[in-house]
Amino acid sequence: MLIAPRKCKNLLTHLLTQENVKTMQLAVLDYISTQNVHFSQLCDREQGGVPLYYPTLYAGQSLWQRRHSTQRDTLTSIQRVYEWAHMEGIDLDQRFVSRLPLTTAEIGRLGGFLMINRKSTTQAICSGKFNSRCGHIQHYLEWLAGYLINHANGDIARSISDMIKALSGLQLPTGSEHQRKRDTLAKHLSEAAQDALCLLFQNPHAHVLRPANRHAATRNAVMLEILYETGMRFGELLSLKLKNFTPARGGDCATLQIDINHDDELDRRVRQPVAKTLGRLVPITEQLSKKIQDYLRLDRALVPYVEFGDEHFIFINHRANATQGKPLEASAFYNALQLIRDKYPALRELHPHLLRHDWNYRFSKSAQELGLNETEEASQRCYLMGWIPGSAMATLYNERHIIEGAAETGLKAASYVTDRRTPRS
Repeated sequence: MLIAPRKCKNLLTHLLTQENVKTMQLAVLDYISTQNVHFSQLCDREQGGVPLYYPTLYAGQSLWQRRHSTQRDTLTSIQRVYEWAHMEGIDLDQRFVSRLPLTTAEIGRLGGFLMINRKSTTQAICSGKFNSRCGHIQHYLEWLAGYLINHANGDIARSISDMIKALSGLQLPTGSEHQRKRDTLAKHLSEAAQDALCLLFQNPHAHVLRPANRHAATRNAVMLEILYETGMRFGELLSLKLKNFTPARGGDCATLQIDINHDDELDRRVRQPVAKTLGRLVPITEQLSKKIQDYLRLDRALVPYVEFGDEHFIFINHRANATQGKPLEASAFYNALQLIRDKYPALRELHPHLLRHDWNYRFSKSAQELGLNETEEASQRCYLMGWIPGSAMATLYNERHIIEGAAETGLKAASYVTDRRTPRS
């Protein structure tokens, strides 16, 4: 392997470090390597999309083996600290080269900046997201100090330690674990939302004005119905290929096969949707199976140059542009979902993961009606959700029996007392 001369290496470092950046417009950009590995880099658009040197080096050393989504989240947090430093007039890289870590006061101001929610002018980000950002930044600045500050004396070492402690001290309490569990159990669709979804499933074109949009509307409705009926994750839905769908035959029900697909060679989406859970075979109803077949035959097949090989994706882009016929991007579906929310007020809070919560809510009720014991319910839930056997999430959802049973018993006890107090005629 060729080694770059020191002079060239130093010039490259100078070009990529914050010292050479006069203005900043940072963005985390996604790429696919020639080995089909998905990765991200923190780049400055004002400098023509050049990646920042030290975040790139850190990603190469510390994040390369992590999932792409984890890389992206970490670099997004690092982006925030560079934006804060630029706003404060601090050259972060040069500060560390000068053996001057951030002070406790600066860390306090950084914490206030990290709380800002760019999507809302009135609300801060949640404590969980804030703590995640702080953790990513703590690891990065600790690495940066170790990389740039060599042979630190006692005073500098204490300054670095104080910086790390101050970053750790930014962490916020996340509230009661018991309350979080109760909140998770309570998440499900309202009756009005259930009714609105049924209307959408029955007539996907009800609010479609342009005939050209009818095929995409059918696709969106089928996708939502799959999420509703199976509880699969959104990334798993986008990753479904034609080979993963098996219509009903010979008395067997129709199924969807969910595969683990990290760095799929045939998926050229830079932000590849991936399955976060175990692979599994999910049964679907005959009605949903027919809708998928109709979509493939009457809608997907009409897209120019679309392919029907086993490895091609079920859900594609229908819009007449450069990506027509290519696998559907998550952003395109979310744009379509926002239009659905606008047309159906009862679905204002709808998002893909809510349908996963709602599936678990309905599964608990079905398990109770079928008389499954807790062990049977937990094992079946783990399989259908793609969780490892004995998953804590399955145990959490199974607590619904205890909560609802306790409520029923409590009401009976209260009724007994009320009956005793009621005057007899």
